[in-house]
Amino acid sequence: MDTLTKLLRYRGHTLSKQYGYDCVLIDNIYVEIDLREASKRIPPTTKYGSSEYIPTGDFIFKVGKYSGEREWRDGKVKLEGMLARIVAKLELIAQREKEWEERARISALKREEEENRLVVIKKRRDEEVDKFNRLVKLSEQYDKTRIIRQYIEAVKQMAINTNNLTPEKLEWIDWATNKADWVDPLINKPDDILD
Repeated sequence: MDTLTKLLRYRGHTLSKQYGYDCVLIDNIYVEIDLREASKRIPPTTKYGSSEYIPTGDFIFKVGKYSGEREWRDGKVKLEGMLARIVAKLELIAQREKEWEERARISALKREEEENRLVVIKKRRDEEVDKFNRLVKLSEQYDKTRIIRQYIEAVKQMAINTNNLTPEKLEWIDWATNKADWVDPLINKPDDILD
């Protein structure tokens, strides 16, 4: 471990802890490491006994986790003779993790850009729908105004034709014309009572 620590420092890396695990910090990437002694399992001698584990004196050095996990164990070549390979594997794992983080960052930026683009499209669409709905409402209001004006003109003509154009009828025609001007979106005449 002393030689490994010195080699890691020489390569510009540091030993550290993260989430309670021993790690090597390589270029801001934490790579988990583990050193343990191998055990030999001795099966139980009785039917209901449990297995016994005896230390063998051989060490197992493990780096990484999950599918990127790699182990070296003492054999013909001791772990001390494999330190260069172990450090190379640590650096390779850190490099792959760094590349994965960069791809994830670029993917997140693209996803955020696409979400922003969709938000802009939705906003433009909503604004366009609102403008169109206002147009439809104003055109319907204008159409109602035309119908009201036609009705007022018909009442006026009927009163003229029947010689029934009384002051009350003229007052009603004036009142109805003012209401039509109030409803008309082109005129928008104010009304003391209905505004």
